[in-house]
Amino acid sequence: MRAPSALLPILAALLLGPGIAHAQSIEIEILGLDEHEEARENVLGTLSVFRYRDDSMGEPRLRRLHARAGSEIRQALRPFGYYAPETESEIEAEEEGWRLRYRITPGPRVQLTQVIVRIEGDGADDRAFMRALQEMPIRENQPLNHQHYEDAKSTLLAIADRRGYIEARWEQRSLLVDPETLSARAILILDSGPRYRFGPVTIHQDILSDSFVQRYVRFEEGEPFDADRLLGLQYGLSDSEYFNFVQVTPQRDQADEDRRIPIDVEVSERPKHRYTASIGYGTDTGPRYGLGWDYRRINQYGHRGALGYSISDVRRATELRYIVPLDNPVQERLVWDLNTIREDRGDFLSRRNEFGVGRTTVQWNWLQTVFLRYERERSIFDADNQPVSEIVVPGVTWSRTRANDPTFPRRGLSLSLDVRGAREEFLSDLNFFQTTLRAKRVQPAGEDNRFLIRLELGGTGTENFDRLPLSQRFFTGGDQSVRGFAYQELSPVDDDGRRVGGRYLAVSSVEFDRRLSGQWYGAAFVDAGNAMMSFSESLETSAGVGVRWASPIGMIRMDVARPLSDPDRGWRFHLTVGPDL
Repeated sequence: MRAPSALLPILAALLLGPGIAHAQSIEIEILGLDEHEEARENVLGTLSVFRYRDDSMGEPRLRRLHARAGSEIRQALRPFGYYAPETESEIEAEEEGWRLRYRITPGPRVQLTQVIVRIEGDGADDRAFMRALQEMPIRENQPLNHQHYEDAKSTLLAIADRRGYIEARWEQRSLLVDPETLSARAILILDSGPRYRFGPVTIHQDILSDSFVQRYVRFEEGEPFDADRLLGLQYGLSDSEYFNFVQVTPQRDQADEDRRIPIDVEVSERPKHRYTASIGYGTDTGPRYGLGWDYRRINQYGHRGALGYSISDVRRATELRYIVPLDNPVQERLVWDLNTIREDRGDFLSRRNEFGVGRTTVQWNWLQTVFLRYERERSIFDADNQPVSEIVVPGVTWSRTRANDPTFPRRGLSLSLDVRGAREEFLSDLNFFQTTLRAKRVQPAGEDNRFLIRLELGGTGTENFDRLPLSQRFFTGGDQSVRGFAYQELSPVDDDGRRVGGRYLAVSSVEFDRRLSGQWYGAAFVDAGNAMMSFSESLETSAGVGVRWASPIGMIRMDVARPLSDPDRGWRFHLTVGPDL
């Protein structure tokens, strides 16, 4: 006998349950933990009624899970030191579902009355362990937090592994809680055992001289093991331009009787030649185009070469470089270069040929480049005024950059100091001495804000300024200096009103950035600066607003700025792409 079709929905509801017949929502409220968000989230994640909630849950199951809430809340609060909470639970039926409310009084927290953390064995005097002991997240007379205790254990074991204490083991590890007295004792005693040492390093490659590749190994066999130095080896080889893939593996299970760990390095070579093409745009330069060729391995000693050609509205250059790695190929190199450069500086052209050599090293965490350059430059003011200068310029540049994020730093500092000069006694047409200082700081201001502060100072000493090549004079204005003005617009002028460059440079800027949404930021800034013949001359000032986008290819900045020192001038648009530091 068939059931009448009108009865089918009723039968389905009886068989499948009221939750299917009438979909209902479940709202959960946690009250009393507003000042401890982490504990609140843990309570919510522990509640069975929250983890298994869905619109099809029937009332009997909902009430069963609700009944568990008291014990689950107590369990969820213990990791944060709350061992005596009080809980009130309510369940209310509403028109469209259910509302579950849990009022929690967490009560007093368990206090750590005794904390014993000690390292025994060879690691007792290891600075890494000593520093970790000073920064332990668990301390006496502080509230108990189980995660801090687990973090302390993990930290000590990670140091042991990183520093070569392969036989490290716990002498004692315990967390004893007395709920009656709301007190706890934490004990962590680690026996580090002996510290292992570096064994031989084997780098599997056949494209370069073994003696050259071994220069990347900046530790000696028999020195104490340190995983950070292995990481430095991996980074050095990966950044060397010679290899696509680098894997550094300490063979701990093959340590010999002298506790020396052999190091195995697997690499795969990069193609010997790389060809590049680039296109870009900036409001200072207009469209930019470039072609490049890198010769990554000229010989088995790691010598490299590069040839590049670039062109824009203001600059055209052909640049040839020959790079020789030195004793420490990661930090030390000798660079020979030969360049032909044409620059449009607004009221004149500069055409120069350069040949030079520079030695780059790292000194006291500063990148130092000592250089010697020969420059022959023709400065073209007009058809009748095209002086040619020849100078031999020795100099040195120190630079240093630190940032918490290379793409969009919230905290960072960039410094550089360039000192150079020339003497007639050393094959130059004139005497001069020049110093340029550049500094930029990024400082956070709350969760979504930051300040960018920039300063540039430069000065030239010479008795023959009129003979000084244009490339050695100071100009400013544009995207990267004083916004609101055109590229290199700010400069002293001659009797004919042509910008000829200055002896001195002073530029400063203060910018405030605020996150708008996601990777988009708004900016407001004030710039001031000028290129001058005397520091007593006034600075030009400007102000503006902009938008920043932290894109996958780097920071993109769009600004509009207007001179304050010349209010009759209008707004100027600036577009730049690149890192902040």
